Amino acid sequence: MYNKLNFLFRLFIKVSLLLLVLGFFPIFAQGSITPIPLDEEASILKQPESKEVVLQYGLIVSNIGYNESNLDNFLYLGTFRPYMFFSYKSFSILTRGKFSISAFSKVPNSGKQTRKNGSLELLAFQQTGDGYVLEAGRLYSNIGSGILFSNFADGVRYTLVYPFARFTAQALYSADYGKVCALSLQGCGGGINPYDVSPNLPPDANITDAGKRVFVIGDAETRPFYGLRGFGALLYSIDLVQEKSSAQQKISYDPYYISFGLKGYAYDPDILLRIEGIYQGGNTYNVVNPIENVRGNEIHKINAFAFRADVNYFTSFLRKMEHAILFGYAFGSGDSDKTSVLLPAITNQYGDDHSFYYFGSYAAGLALKPRLSNLHIFSFGSRILPFAISHSIWRKTTLEWKVRYYLKAIAEGVISDPLATEPNRNVGFAADISLAFRWLNDLLFYTGYGFFLPQEAYLPSQQKIRHAFLASLTLSF
Repeated sequence: MYNKLNFLFRLFIKVSLLLLVLGFFPIFAQGSITPIPLDEEASILKQPESKEVVLQYGLIVSNIGYNESNLDNFLYLGTFRPYMFFSYKSFSILTRGKFSISAFSKVPNSGKQTRKNGSLELLAFQQTGDGYVLEAGRLYSNIGSGILFSNFADGVRYTLVYPFARFTAQALYSADYGKVCALSLQGCGGGINPYDVSPNLPPDANITDAGKRVFVIGDAETRPFYGLRGFGALLYSIDLVQEKSSAQQKISYDPYYISFGLKGYAYDPDILLRIEGIYQGGNTYNVVNPIENVRGNEIHKINAFAFRADVNYFTSFLRKMEHAILFGYAFGSGDSDKTSVLLPAITNQYGDDHSFYYFGSYAAGLALKPRLSNLHIFSFGSRILPFAISHSIWRKTTLEWKVRYYLKAIAEGVISDPLATEPNRNVGFAADISLAFRWLNDLLFYTGYGFFLPQEAYLPSQQKIRHAFLASLTLSF
């Protein structure tokens, strides 16, 4: 096992040294490369300042090929997003649909080989005034660094902007309309595809299926002070699942979150950092167990934590190529008797629930794609725009690599990978390398490869290297 590990990392180092000789060795920066542009509403649908009335429309087409050795199958994902943007003075409307088709090369172990789906992804109305912004409809919301909440939802959002800070209040519903599936965020084709890629997220992160619940959120962000901004949020979520009062097993999960963080330049323009701490409280119910005299209708407390720190150091000798080194650490608390971290409710067996559960996302590797629950994640890597100083169409080409080490917080606890069944903290090592090419805002090509090498948290029969390959082409017109 260790020979395999040494071989893989020697190979990785050799490839990196070769890239250095060729002049495009990446050294880390902020965030991952996304196969679909971030903040499409701002980049593709930007309002020209010289016109009073603006009408824009078009189509965003994404074609993604995904292959994972653990899946032993090839998956094609085709996504078509027609959009329209209308603006008159201080009022604007943005609407975007989503039509997708997914097809496996072989019949999968579960689910259909081919699946089609359609849904309304965005329908946002915005009114801008003197120091405020009012939004309503189907919105995309990102709180803090994105772990706490990063999702689409129906509701209203009100933002006040002052010289010293920005304050936002939101009331959102997760857009699950049951039998009226045509109105639901996921449409009529079932839940979230775990291999799908969202326009607002890196390829190694997924949007969480929130189920039927309401979110009440308040967050704030200060103006820069010596290069740093402070931010914080309060979030309370109400589970709308209704059970009879006489039910022996109740399944509601009602958490609240308090988060604080810092982001920006740490007194030095070459050091960019982001730090966030999150406390999770609330109420839940344990799994009923008559033998152990555990009742499923007694309220138990949620008491969990998460922390994230990212530091990007931009090297001065290749600053024009945005050459930077990145260090990352993330932690999500766990529970020794949790049966799953993929579902919030009825997965804790005894006492209070100490496993961190969230409604946002965290990018943590193509091959494993773990959730940040009962896990420490250490990362190191680099990123560069090798042709940034040229005037060619290749100047927005980005090359990036990352290596990660995963460690359980509690050896006996579970993580999001159900194969990690052994009471051992050593989960394994992973590495990703990716390349992205962007031409204006009309074309983005992305390709990424990652591997994961399981360690003692897995049975010996499961300690086989996993490979994941992703390629996508996104066109906007």
